Amino acid sequence: GDSDSSLASSTSATLWEVCSPRVVLLVGAAMLVQGMHGALDLTIATHLRACLGDVPNATVGMLVGLKTVIPVFFAAPVVRLLPGAQAYLIAVGLFLMALVALIFGGSDPSGGMVTSYLDAGSSVQWVSQLFGLVAIGVGTALAWTLVLPEMLKVAAIGVAEVRGEASPALDAVTIPISAVFNAGAAMGEAAG
Repeated sequence: GDSDSSLASSTSATLWEVCSPRVVLLVGAAMLVQGMHGALDLTIATHLRACLGDVPNATVGMLVGLKTVIPVFFAAPVVRLLPGAQAYLIAVGLFLMALVALIFGGSDPSGGMVTSYLDAGSSVQWVSQLFGLVAIGVGTALAWTLVLPEMLKVAAIGVAEVRGEASPALDAVTIPISAVFNAGAAMGEAAG
């Protein structure tokens, strides 16, 4: 009968079989994304108030929600961007998130880098904070949306090669990769 060639193996892979250097690197990417969000979730409201001045709670809440809503709109289109270039898109997403960390760190009045351009509530502060919130959303969409499928693909191909199978062993890696992915995300969130 017809069988799906992407479901080649019926024996589940072990964690040692799926944890190739590329998979470990992708776990690191998952940890970085969740670490950034873990850190921001605790500090973003205070940071926005310090940078934007005396703004209503509803405005701060709306701005905090912006970093969460943006990935919702970018997640679906991201999977169609540059087919075959997922690893590069993950790197671009991580770069955007690092850029946001620099923007937020450099614009915080409590950091000692404040000039008249960065006074709380200034136009530059508003633009930099809005840009940072949008960039963190786009970076999340790029990195987070693609990291799990890329981990599955890399592990499936690697396990098939080790086992001498002709087709990627997707069914063999789904459970162990899900475990590794979730562990990485949890560690990143806790570290953040």
